[in-house]
Amino acid sequence: GEAEASEEEEEGVGKASEQEEDTADLLHHAGGTEIEASKEASALEVPQQETERESSSTGEESWNIAARQAEDDNAGNRSGAGEAKELDIRAQGSPTPSIDELPSRPVSRALSSLKSLPHSSSSDPPHTLITSTQEKQKRGEYAKQSHEQLLRAGEKLREMLEESKKKQLAMLAEPVAPPLLLPPKILDVDDKVQPEREILEELEAQKGVERKVTAEKLMKEMKIAGREYEEALNSRPPAKKADDEPEQEGEAGQAKEEKEGEKVGQGQNQASPHKSCSLSVFVGTWNLGGGSCPNMSLASWLAPDQFDIYAIGAQELEGRPGLSTASERPRWEAAMRSHMGKGYELIGKHCLGTTHLMCFIRSDLLPHVSDVHHAHVITGFGRVVANKAGIGICFDVLSTSFLFVTAHFAAGTKKAAVKARNEDFFRIDSGLVPLMCPIVAHRLNELKDSSNSRTGRWSVSSLFDRVFWLGDFNYRVQTTYEDALAKIAQGKRAALLLNDELLEERENNRVFPSFQEASISFDPTYKFETWTDNYDSVKKRVPSWTDRILFRTAPGQEGSIEVKAYAAASSILASDHKPIFAHFEVATKRDASTAGESRGATTSGSAACVIL
Repeated sequence: GEAEASEEEEEGVGKASEQEEDTADLLHHAGGTEIEASKEASALEVPQQETERESSSTGEESWNIAARQAEDDNAGNRSGAGEAKELDIRAQGSPTPSIDELPSRPVSRALSSLKSLPHSSSSDPPHTLITSTQEKQKRGEYAKQSHEQLLRAGEKLREMLEESKKKQLAMLAEPVAPPLLLPPKILDVDDKVQPEREILEELEAQKGVERKVTAEKLMKEMKIAGREYEEALNSRPPAKKADDEPEQEGEAGQAKEEKEGEKVGQGQNQASPHKSCSLSVFVGTWNLGGGSCPNMSLASWLAPDQFDIYAIGAQELEGRPGLSTASERPRWEAAMRSHMGKGYELIGKHCLGTTHLMCFIRSDLLPHVSDVHHAHVITGFGRVVANKAGIGICFDVLSTSFLFVTAHFAAGTKKAAVKARNEDFFRIDSGLVPLMCPIVAHRLNELKDSSNSRTGRWSVSSLFDRVFWLGDFNYRVQTTYEDALAKIAQGKRAALLLNDELLEERENNRVFPSFQEASISFDPTYKFETWTDNYDSVKKRVPSWTDRILFRTAPGQEGSIEVKAYAAASSILASDHKPIFAHFEVATKRDASTAGESRGATTSGSAACVIL
């Protein structure tokens, strides 16, 4: 009996030891699971759904272990107080006490403590683990910011919709212009009226009215500009005569000075006794600043299909001066032909480096054109480099001879540059004589009276009936950059013209003798920032009228050229220069032209060796 009692007692002690070991393992496993769940919940980078799945699986595993231990444990008298304390300590991250330190507590209470841990099952809805207060605040702030952004985006969208609605309503409220074309008439079968012709006639009439209004406006502006310049000129004290200016002696010299020193615009509207037939002439010039013809409409400058004769000059075309080696400009010429249309024929063109000149005439006048010639004179470095030059084209229409010369004079702002520009004019004017009129030049060798008395040079301009010079003559305004901008802003154009070099040189008979220029009614055409209406603010070149058009007639035929317009195409921004133009009404004469008698001209250019 004692042996059996001792055996039962040993079995009881062994079972108690096994239960204690199982309970310790249970507590250790449950505490580790809880600590892992809290660490995973504090990591913000782990997605919420993954955290919930891990905590759910961990909770289910802990619950299953506790349930199996509860089924195996039938004693029901184990101490549970120490177990609950162990769970609280592990949840707070404190070190786990040993099994001996745990007070006795029933296993059922330990299991109830495990049930209170956060967990989820497949049947329960997923929920987020408990996080710290700081993390909750961050999430709340982020949600608040997102909400505010959505509100602002919605408000901006509403504003855009309201603005679009207002624009649509404004477009609907604007009056619609009536169509230009007239509605066709209802015609009978036998009615022979052609509605298309009536429509075209009506459009042509409207176009004629528009042209007349534009011409009257330009003429009015020129007259106002002329009066303003005359007033400013009369109020200016007389300038002292330069030391290098030769004196005019006797009554003949005084008469010549009065004749050649005509005021600006004087005589341009006088009636001509030679008006047997009049031709409308367009003269335009543009310094393209090294560029080519822009891909845009040039109608504001060229005014296509309105004139009998077109003369178009270009400088710095498709390259900087002195850097171009081309002798023709196919792209520019094709663009000009396109702007002219099918009703015009090209009667002459000439290119030297970056300087170019073209002349067109209306197709029905082509049979009356004769004796067409063209030539050039180099004025660049050493008189052999084509960075600066003059090009002339001459021809006869009916019995009147025409000469068009485009030129690019020397640049610079110093006083010596003005003399260089004057010298360029006389070099071109005399250099074209043997090239365009060699027979006349041979005669002039014996007729000294036909040469220029002051310079002793020939003048090709004196050998034709109607002469036009156009180009970038580079004459500047002698003032400061700031003063020029201020006067332009104040509309004091006449005051600025008092400092114009070309007007001063012409008044003193130092260049362009016997030439006239219409009153300038437009702002300086140089120097602009490309593709803007702003004058140059980097190099601060003084705004100047470098681009000009001048004209003259043969002696005894004064008044045969009437200026209709002289302006700049300010809407064209493709260069640092603005293109300018002049519209003329030119009278022809019945008697034969002395200049057109067997000129025997050549097209070979100047005799100097050409280096491009």
